[in-house]
Amino acid sequence: MQSTEYDIVISFSEDQRDIAVGIKLALDAINISAYYYCYDPEVNLGINLKQNLYNVYRNSGHLAICIFSEDYFKKEYTLVELKAVLDRSKAEPDYMFPVRTNNIKLPEVFNGVTYFDWNKDPKAIAQIARQRLNKKSTTFLESDAKRIALKDKQSLLNAISRYSSINSNSADFYYSLGLHYYYLNLSPDDQIKAAKNFHKAFSLNPSFHQAMYFYSRAKIQAVGIDRIKYSQIKDPVGILIRAIAMQPNNIEYYNWASLINQNFYSKHGLISPLITIV
Repeated sequence: MQSTEYDIVISFSEDQRDIAVGIKLALDAINISAYYYCYDPEVNLGINLKQNLYNVYRNSGHLAICIFSEDYFKKEYTLVELKAVLDRSKAEPDYMFPVRTNNIKLPEVFNGVTYFDWNKDPKAIAQIARQRLNKKSTTFLESDAKRIALKDKQSLLNAISRYSSINSNSADFYYSLGLHYYYLNLSPDDQIKAAKNFHKAFSLNPSFHQAMYFYSRAKIQAVGIDRIKYSQIKDPVGILIRAIAMQPNNIEYYNWASLINQNFYSKHGLISPLITIV
C-alpha cells in the first residue's frame, strides 16, 4: 500500500465502494488527489494491514472523507480507519468530512457533529472538499511564519503547494509565501524560492519595505555571506538600501546592513555603499 501524501483519504465499507469511486472520480476531475483502499494481495503481502491502514488514514491526507453506512460501524478495518481519523481530529477538528448514507442513525459519539447526507451528487462533495482544503491551507499559512516553521517540513510544503494553487495576485500573498519558504529550513533552495516571492511582493507594491528587507536576506543567505561574490551582492544590498530609506528607524534593517558591512565589505577591503548607513 502506498504511503505518499494525498489531498484526501476516503474511508468506506465495501457495500459503499460505488459511492467512494464516484467521489474519487469527481475529485480527480478537479485535480484533487485521493486515496481509498483497494484489496491487492501483491501490494499488501507481508505487511501489517491494520497498522498500515491506521498510518494512512491518520497521516497521509489533509482531509478524510468518511462514508458512513450500517456496515461501516461493524467492519474490522473501517473501525481501524475511523480510529485513525478520530485520533487526528483531536488536534485537527476539521480533518473529518462525514458523509451519511441511507439516513442511518449515527453512533452517539457523533452527536452534534454535522455531516453531508449522500444525495448521489459526488460533484457537490468534491466542491465542498476543495473549499475545505483551501480554507485549511490558507488558515495554516496565515498564522505566524516562525511558529509554523516548527512543524515538519513535509506538512509545510504540502500547505504551500495547496496555498499556491489559489489564484492570487496580491503583494501580501507573495510576502506570506516568501516568509514560509524563508523559515522552512534555510536551505539554499528554500532561500531562492523565498527571494522570488519577496521580489514579486515588492514588485506588486513598491512601498513594501518588509519584503525588500527579507529579499535582501534570502538572496544573500541562498549563497552564503562568506561565499557570495561582489556581482551577486550588489542587487540585494541595493534593495536593502531602498528598504532603509523607507523605514529609517527600523533597527532590524540596520543590524542586517551592519552585518553585511562587517562580514563582506570590510572583510574584503571594499568600499561599502552601506557606509553612510551603518
